[in-house]
Amino acid sequence: MTYWKQDYTYPTFGAEYEYYFSQPSVCNSIRKVEQTLYEAGFTWLQVKPDGTYEVDVEIVTPPLPDVPQVWADMSAIMEICKNLGLRYRKKCGLHIHIGKKRLKPAVNIDAYIEHVKQRASSVSFLMPNDDWFSGADMSPKLVKDVIRRYAMHQDAIDDFMPVSRGGGCNGRENYMFRGMARAVGEFASRFEACQTISDLRDFNSIGRSGKYNAVNLETWNKGTIEFRQHPSTLSSGKVRNWVRFLVTLIETSDSERVNYGQVIANQSAPVETEATYQTPDCPYRHSSNIGMLYRSCRIEGGATVRQLMNITGMGADNIRARISEIRNAIGQDAVLTYTQQHYNHRYGASGGSHDLGGYEIQREVTRREVAAQTAVEGDLLPSDMIASGSIWHGLPYDIVQYFQQGRVTSTRL
Repeated sequence: MTYWKQDYTYPTFGAEYEYYFSQPSVCNSIRKVEQTLYEAGFTWLQVKPDGTYEVDVEIVTPPLPDVPQVWADMSAIMEICKNLGLRYRKKCGLHIHIGKKRLKPAVNIDAYIEHVKQRASSVSFLMPNDDWFSGADMSPKLVKDVIRRYAMHQDAIDDFMPVSRGGGCNGRENYMFRGMARAVGEFASRFEACQTISDLRDFNSIGRSGKYNAVNLETWNKGTIEFRQHPSTLSSGKVRNWVRFLVTLIETSDSERVNYGQVIANQSAPVETEATYQTPDCPYRHSSNIGMLYRSCRIEGGATVRQLMNITGMGADNIRARISEIRNAIGQDAVLTYTQQHYNHRYGASGGSHDLGGYEIQREVTRREVAAQTAVEGDLLPSDMIASGSIWHGLPYDIVQYFQQGRVTSTRL
């Protein structure tokens, strides 16, 4: 049913970080920033002037997946920036680009990351060629619903942004971008009439350059949607939370709200289809704990928790948490859980340590889908099928709690 999110695929994001030189005696030139980052191995970053008043330097990443090794890189980059005295102020933004295509199912994540870093170092910062990506762009219906939900909750988003990054609902509109509330306000009828990406770009250009919107579609032909509202930061955790907020916003619209010609159940004889999917060989860095855990479980019979503890050095609780992460990435049904009785241990033999069971990651998963034959009309599913339009829908509790506890500039991570 879904158009954009497919099993075993990853979205990509790129980030633009804007800073100023707070300690000129330590660093007062773009060349110094570039040289220091390059000497640390980050030759795949673009370091350049921005041209915005109060912004001295902009650091740009290529399109990357949301995986642990990428966030380790982000943390290291920000530590270098801190040591150089780079800081952010009101005009400094964090611009996140979400790729309009997802990586192909079961793509080798390590190989993709290496490819995109080498490409950024020597060739181009644009999206890599389509060999790495699935065939489907985000549909205009999907992009439209993402803007619609952002607009519906512009005031709530403003509440967790600093006052200087307000979208206008509370009289705090920022000159570097415009909030999206007009899509459900004074220009709602014009917005709802949009049918194509071109229509949506024209809508964003009403009264102002289309680039300067909280949700910017002027980057569409380069392969992304840009989100411009978040302030700059030196915390990779804050970047990660914002990326996951945006990706979840898109994914829940895609899977639970947008009408791709789904069928209404119970109006005609159901049609059952069956498809077999291959799980990825290993979507994680092989030397990482989660990578070793994944490969150990993706063999016939899987591995016991004690075996995984010996292999990775992790405790049983951490192993359960990583298994949950794997399930979320490749599907709940792709990971089998074995009790201690499966391994011929008596009930209670672990003494509460929960280390006598095990897990197996299946190489193939067969899934059934049941559909009926009456098509739904319109951009969105009918009221009895559509999911909530809330911006919090589908987010893990810890990310909801993070955004709801205060402005992102005052929240520590």
